[in-house]
Amino acid sequence: MVADEVRALNLRCAEAARNTAALINETVTRVASGVSTSRDVDVQLRDVSARIDKANVVLETINESTIQQQLGIDAMRQTVNGLNRAVQASSAHAEESASSAQELSARAKARRSQIE
Repeated sequence: MVADEVRALNLRCAEAARNTAALINETVTRVASGVSTSRDVDVQLRDVSARIDKANVVLETINESTIQQQLGIDAMRQTVNGLNRAVQASSAHAEESASSAQELSARAKARRSQIE
């Protein structure tokens, strides 16, 4: 009777050992799969990071270009304002000259009529 129980216990121990080995093998397989997935995610994240870095470079270039364009626009605005002031001043002088010319012409006509 004791021998039967020892055999039965031995069979249960052997079954438990097989189950434990199967669980360990399954765990090892899952861990290997997890490691592979982690490596794939690492590669993808590095790719995303590289693309973000490239996008940052492009955005910095756009920002610099925008600043340069704004400086150019400001310079053009100042030039146009200066030209506007010069044209207005020239126009005012032209009006004064035309007025003076009309006045001189009127005086010349008056003198001519006095002489005749």
